[in-house]
Amino acid sequence: MWIINYSSLCVYLLFYFFMGKAHPWSSFKSSSPSEWRDKILKDLKGKPIDSLTWNTTYGRIDPTEISDHFNETSFKSTEEISWEFNTDLALNTNILEVLNNGANSIYLNNIPFKENIFSSVMNDIIHTHVNINELSAEDQYSWVNWAKENDFSGSIRNTIHPSHLLQNDFVLNSENLKKLNGKLEDHIMNCLFIDGDYFSNRIFEIDYELAWLCSYLNELIEYYLINKIVIPKKIIISTSLGTTLFENIAKIKSLIVLANTIIKVHNLDCAIEIETSFNQVDISPIEKEHHILRLTVACMSSTLSGSKRFKLGSKDAIFDGDYWNKIACNIPIILKEESYLFSDIDATKGCYIINQLEKKLADSSWSKFKMIESNGGFRSTNNKKQFNEIVEENCKKRLHALKENKKMIIGFNAFSTAEDQIQFNNEMKTPLYLQDLIS
Repeated sequence: MWIINYSSLCVYLLFYFFMGKAHPWSSFKSSSPSEWRDKILKDLKGKPIDSLTWNTTYGRIDPTEISDHFNETSFKSTEEISWEFNTDLALNTNILEVLNNGANSIYLNNIPFKENIFSSVMNDIIHTHVNINELSAEDQYSWVNWAKENDFSGSIRNTIHPSHLLQNDFVLNSENLKKLNGKLEDHIMNCLFIDGDYFSNRIFEIDYELAWLCSYLNELIEYYLINKIVIPKKIIISTSLGTTLFENIAKIKSLIVLANTIIKVHNLDCAIEIETSFNQVDISPIEKEHHILRLTVACMSSTLSGSKRFKLGSKDAIFDGDYWNKIACNIPIILKEESYLFSDIDATKGCYIINQLEKKLADSSWSKFKMIESNGGFRSTNNKKQFNEIVEENCKKRLHALKENKKMIIGFNAFSTAEDQIQFNNEMKTPLYLQDLIS
């Protein structure tokens, strides 16, 4: 009950702040740590204060602890509501529908270049992101030439994927990457793209997830430097979010701190952009209407932590069709236009529980990152074996947590009328999607 009240207080404070001019905490009298604990003990009515704490892989969390930790970083709220496309089927029509639904950003994921893709699309007033990583060389150069001929906001993403680094199976050789990168040098769409979703989908424990993501980032930077490839001024890092508001916020803020630390070590002058989405592994194939609430939590986490863009797609729609796409797209629009959650001032400053989560998560992730690096880096033989073992172990832990209701997903393994459809004895796949557990 205390946690629910605490969350309600935070929502009230955020609303008060965004409607007014002062910081949300400024109207409240400051309380000493002893006064804070005395009030909590009174509200607990005899229960021990330890009953409010919980354990994580990155430390014990005590919500009564008043933390003085806060990373002062530049903060800007979410600017882009992006929609992902993975097929060129009726692509132009679908792009126009999505933009009409309120999105101001589109993401074309490995879709071959065609002249008519952007017919009647005003690219000069939206953000256009194109991943060309898995395309043929001809299509890659077509997209790069299209970008050079225009001055649109967005990105052309062409980076060695973590799976290829782990397998030493580089789809792009250094010379091809250097040529493509050179053609876009100093262009607004040039970027170094870090696919953090790859780790979010496979590693259940967030500190391990961030550690391996940072190791991948560091490996790519070193690869660029060794092969004398100019590192773009913009680094885009994607990551997937779960259903826990405070932990989501702490994860993103920790990621920003960790990435900036790595960039500083390499003496690079780069801007970090965080791109978030809801984690696909937690999308329930049954009682899909509950996904609207999960999507709302993820979007709130994204904007309150300073992510550049929140990415949606047809996977986030409850059913197929433009109407349901619009429902999904309306979630960030409502949070922005009616709930006033989009602001350029960091409202989590002074929220001790988030500050504590962020510090402990960042410290644990950095410690694990240093262990990976001391063992030879992201793609050393030992670390490749360790990564595969961690992924397998995390999938087993995730399966066990779902089976024992330690990880509850409403409409799937909790408060569902279709729980009998779940088969926890199905062959375990990596990554482990909820769809894989349905008979």
